[in-house]
Amino acid sequence: MVFSCLNHACEESINLVYGPFYSARFYNEYIFKFHENIERITGCHITSQLIPSYEAYLKRLTQGGIYMTFVPGHYEYALSQYGFKPMLKGAVGAKILLVSKIKKYKDMNISQLEGETILVPSIYTDAYLYLMDWLEESAMTDKVNISSNTSHDDIAVKLITDRASVGALSTTIYNRMPTSVRDDFFVFKKSGSTHAVLMVAEDLPHVIHTAIIDSISLINLGVWFEYYGRSQPDEHSRAFKRQLDALLKK
Repeated sequence: MVFSCLNHACEESINLVYGPFYSARFYNEYIFKFHENIERITGCHITSQLIPSYEAYLKRLTQGGIYMTFVPGHYEYALSQYGFKPMLKGAVGAKILLVSKIKKYKDMNISQLEGETILVPSIYTDAYLYLMDWLEESAMTDKVNISSNTSHDDIAVKLITDRASVGALSTTIYNRMPTSVRDDFFVFKKSGSTHAVLMVAEDLPHVIHTAIIDSISLINLGVWFEYYGRSQPDEHSRAFKRQLDALLKK
């Protein structure tokens, strides 16, 4: 799927890609005005493609020709080795939750999940990495099934409509549910704070850099700010780097 704004005043396109962490509808709500303002300032057409496969998305990022992409914070370390640098940081404080409908379980003991299928967006997400941490802590790693390759918002829909029993998803989506809906869920586990990063090409043209800075306030997903320091990789960052290296060897 490709969704873009309408300014065609310059010949060069600004190429962006997004991963299937969220639906196209959510991304449009999240960054449409941000895109629109960058086009207005630069006079350049933005082509923004939502790649439906996590594997295809990650491979595309390593092939060059992409000006920017929004990613989970634990991608920063790995992507910095493929021609990207961090520029903006935001959505700080979002968490990963392991949730289930209350009517399915009587308490929050994770051992009750033995034999269940747990939904995660992808093995390349913080949701999966946190889930594996929690399962390992409870000696449950080999006692559940894990289903992946979907979006955070699709997991929410499946849980609400009883098409899934358990899922790991971001509070970015969970907190958008009405309180009356959230009241039907157990939160088995809650992660520490996570964040997102706008990664841009090392050779990003100055005019686009300036337009991004002037458009920060139009990102509709929490507070965003300039971020140029490279953080020290944590265990999830190193784990994702190993995952990406393995994917690229296939």
